[in-house]
Amino acid sequence: MPRTLEEKIVAHADNLIQDCRRVTLDEALENMRNKAPKHVIEKVERLGREIEELRRKR
Repeated sequence: MPRTLEEKIVAHADNLIQDCRRVTLDEALENMRNKAPKHVIEKVERLGREIEELRRKR
């Protein structure tokens, strides 16, 4: 799990790229549902919501 803000931003950005195109967090999570364990999906969702909250505060 990324710890610094920079690591979180990079990890979040990586989660939003699929097959060379940008997807929404909801699309990324939906695509993961059949491929990844539930705890991984929960971490990705938690990270995405954290980054979105930080973005809204600025």
